Amino acid sequence: MPQFRSREGEKGGGCQGALAQALSAKAGVQAALAELAAPADEADIAKQFTRANKDRIAELLETLSSLGKARQLDDGRYVAV
Repeated sequence: MPQFRSREGEKGGGCQGALAQALSAKAGVQAALAELAAPADEADIAKQFTRANKDRIAELLETLSSLGKARQLDDGRYVAV
């Protein structure tokens, strides 16, 4: 398999690195939602991480919902499925 290099010449950069980060972030948000005992919004999830971007967490919660991994309640909070 060919090794991809970013523009800076580092292995694994570019799209591969971005995909790995996206999958890792989605998995982290999914795990945090599953660990909470109550419905949660992006602010509740952000409290589970040291550095969290609430807008990015909101996007990931929407993605998890569209994939059937989370369910959005009428009040906008989410629960794990």
